[in-house]
Amino acid sequence: MSEEIIVKTLGECFEEIISRIKDDDLLKSFRSRARDMPTEIFSKGLTYALILSASRGDLNTLQKTLIMEKCSDIIDASSKLEREAFGYTLYASILLYVLRNMGEKLGATFKEVLQNTVNNYIVAKKAFLVADWIKRFSEAYIKTKG
Repeated sequence: MSEEIIVKTLGECFEEIISRIKDDDLLKSFRSRARDMPTEIFSKGLTYALILSASRGDLNTLQKTLIMEKCSDIIDASSKLEREAFGYTLYASILLYVLRNMGEKLGATFKEVLQNTVNNYIVAKKAFLVADWIKRFSEAYIKTKG
């Protein structure tokens, strides 16, 4: 059941990403995060990966996306950011969006999300599964020049 939700949600999100983001540099940044974040989540934990995303991305935008109910709104909010910040912010936002769609109640603020993910191995396991799917979707959908 959870993989059905993941695939459906990510399918919708990636269709939106491809239709809304035309800048290859932004797409490359997101694809890079999709490729390297599963390792961060597996080796250092979900909470660490979220802090990393907030520190290299844009915490204010990430905070706003926590209550957004449509992937298109998350993409639009992130699209105003610079290349690196875009990749990290969109990645963490989509990861948390999918977890919410799977029924995880992580919180409406970034502080609450961190508190609810630290040492929460059930959520971490789900996050790793989602991260792996994000990686595969990005490799399938994001084809850039050069």
